[in-house]
Amino acid sequence: MNDFHQGPQRRDCLPAPPASDHAIRNLWPVFTEDVHARLIAGAQAYGDESFRRAPADLIEEIRQEVRDVAGWSFILDCRLKNILERIQAIDALSLHETAQPDIQGQDR
Repeated sequence: MNDFHQGPQRRDCLPAPPASDHAIRNLWPVFTEDVHARLIAGAQAYGDESFRRAPADLIEEIRQEVRDVAGWSFILDCRLKNILERIQAIDALSLHETAQPDIQGQDR
């Protein structure tokens, strides 16, 4: 067999691992540590009171939190839309500038 060209390395032939593998392996532990820290802080602030609340009260608390998340998401969406519009304007200027001929009449 000719060893002149062996083709791509084996690792180049394999598909990249799914993003979920990275998230589960590296990000999930950080997330659960954050949740754990919040549970500890809540226990220090409220004791076992949260564990004695009626399920209906907890459901209402969750509903309020979901509304908060939706509200913060709207605010972030407004800001991201503004950033996207600015990026698009910069891209449009950049494309316009590269299409202009330079001083000698040659394209850039």
